[in-house]
Amino acid sequence: MKKFIVALMSSFALPALALAQDFGYVDTAVSKFQQYLLWAVSILMIAMTVWFLWSVFRFIAAKDPKVAEERKHQVINGLIGLFLAVAVWGIIRIAQRVTGTQNSGTQSIVCPPGYKPGGAGGFSLPGTGSTGGSVCVPI
Repeated sequence: MKKFIVALMSSFALPALALAQDFGYVDTAVSKFQQYLLWAVSILMIAMTVWFLWSVFRFIAAKDPKVAEERKHQVINGLIGLFLAVAVWGIIRIAQRVTGTQNSGTQSIVCPPGYKPGGAGGFSLPGTGSTGGSVCVPI
C-alpha cells in the first residue's frame, strides 16, 4: 500500500519538477470543493434557521406548561446554535482578512531562476504593471 501511495504522489510531482505540467485541474477541483462547501454551509444555515423558527412557533402554540418549558429549552438551544454558527463564520472571515488568505481573484506564482510567469491564463499583477500567468516560461 505504501508503494502505491508513493507511486501516486510521484506521478503528480514529477511533471511539476519538469515544469511541463499545468496544474489547472487542481485549481478546478479545489474551486469545485469550495463551491460545494459553500452550498453545504448555506443549506445548513437555512435548516438551522427553519428549525429555530419552527421551535419558536411550537413554543408559542404550547398549552401545557410542562411542554412549554421543554420547547423553551429548544428555542434557547436553537438560538445558541445559530449564534455559534454565525460567530464561527465571523471568526473565520476575520482570520482570513488578517492573514490575507481570502480569495482575492488574483494569483501569483514563484518561478525558478531563468523563468518568468507567463503563458496561458495571463493576468496583471497588482501594482507592478507586469503580466503573469499560470505557468513558468523561459526568459
